[in-house]
Amino acid sequence: MKTLTPNTLIKAKGFDISIGIKTTEIALISHTTGSFATFSSIKKGGRLSKIKRKFRSNICSSEHFFFCDMTQQETELLIKLLK
Repeated sequence: MKTLTPNTLIKAKGFDISIGIKTTEIALISHTTGSFATFSSIKKGGRLSKIKRKFRSNICSSEHFFFCDMTQQETELLIKLLK
C-alpha cells in the first residue's frame, strides 16, 4: 500500500476510515449515521468486535472507535479487515 496521507477518508464496507492530521490517528465513521462508530454498535463475532480485540492497545476512547499510535502496517491491516 502507498504512504498514508493526512486528512484522508478511505471508503470501506459500511464505514469510512478517517486518517487524522497525524497519520497515526485513525477513526471509524459509520455510513448510516455519519458519526463516529461506537462500541455499542458491535455485534458479537462481527468485524468490529475483531477490530476491537486486535487493536485494543491502540484504542484511545472509551466509547468510540478512535485509534492512536497506529503504525502504517496496523492501519493497512485495519483497512484490510474492514474491506
